Amino acid sequence: IAEARDHFADHCAICHANDGSGRTMIGSNIYPPAPDRRSNPTQALTDGELMYIIKNGIRFTGMPGCDGKDDENWKLVLFIRHIPKLGP
Repeated sequence: IAEARDHFADHCAICHANDGSGRTMIGSNIYPPAPDRRSNPTQALTDGELMYIIKNGIRFTGMPGCDGKDDENWKLVLFIRHIPKLGP
């Protein structure tokens, strides 16, 4: 989780925020806005769906695909699952 947290902070938090809320200058102002990673719709996605989104991005949105290795991307899936449990 620590490795994925660091990766998330370096590459994802600019849009999704360190707490996963999506409340950043960029994340709030893209269309559609960056989703809250802590929310039920995100947490209801399967691990495979999250992995696909991380790896391939989402067309016609601000979400690019990540060129990371699969093991790094799976760690990000684990971290996304952990985000709702993060403290302040």
